[in-house]
Amino acid sequence: MALGLIVWLILRAILVLSFAPSTLSQTHLELSEERSSDNYIQSLSGDLRMEDIMHQINRLKRATKS
Repeated sequence: MALGLIVWLILRAILVLSFAPSTLSQTHLELSEERSSDNYIQSLSGDLRMEDIMHQINRLKRATKS
């Protein structure tokens, strides 16, 4: 009976250890994808702000020339 319990615990530990790395790596990849999409959104909003600033500068240049 004790031998069965020990074998069961060893098999359970092997199963947990074999599935843990795949689960952890999958979670890491999902987190990386979220970070890259957040970086893309921040970059896009920064580009739009820069475009707005350039547009305002061009309007001021045209206004001062007139």
